[in-house]
Amino acid sequence: MVAGEVKALSAQTAKATDEIRARLTALQGELSAMHDAVEHSRAAVTAGSEVMTRVNARVETESAAVAAAASEMRAMVGIMEQQITATGEIAANVGNIAAGTEKSRREIGDAIGRLDALEGMSRSLLDRQPGDARLVRLGRLPADCAAWRRRLASCLVGLMQVHEAAAVAVKPDPEMPTAVHAALSEAGAKADAMAAHVRAAAWGEAAGAFQAFEAHLAEAIKAAETAFARAA
Repeated sequence: MVAGEVKALSAQTAKATDEIRARLTALQGELSAMHDAVEHSRAAVTAGSEVMTRVNARVETESAAVAAAASEMRAMVGIMEQQITATGEIAANVGNIAAGTEKSRREIGDAIGRLDALEGMSRSLLDRQPGDARLVRLGRLPADCAAWRRRLASCLVGLMQVHEAAAVAVKPDPEMPTAVHAALSEAGAKADAMAAHVRAAAWGEAAGAFQAFEAHLAEAIKAAETAFARAA
């Protein structure tokens, strides 16, 4: 009887041991899974921390950029306000200048008219003097050229129409010395070119043609004065 009980107890003990071993194995598996989960969680937390660090750094950078942009915008607003003020002052000054310019144009026109009248009187007096008509032409050529040049300059700045300058143009005379005749011909060609540019509102080309006209006119005057001095 005792041997049977011992055998039964041994069988129960073995079964209990197997159950305990199975439970321990299951617990070890669960613990391993929990450990893996904890490791994954730790890795995720680490990665999240790194992301947050980068995000914070970027936010700080963007905040600094926004602050700098705001500062620049405030500076630009200040500059624009100054420009608006300056523009108002310039507009007022332009209005004053325009009024003064119109007055100056009238005064210059009056002065040119008086000079033309005086030179006309001088040329009339020269024409009345007895002597060689060719010498008289040479003697009055500087005054004629000055009147012509002044009329063209007035056209260039808008004080006179081009046909008014053409009315006092000095035409080359075949009886004049060759150097005078050639220089006046070139001056006339440049005057015509300037008039065409003025009509086309090509002011840069008109100014260049006027400068060339002046150069040829100076040559004509110098040649006329030399010829007059030799003949007088």
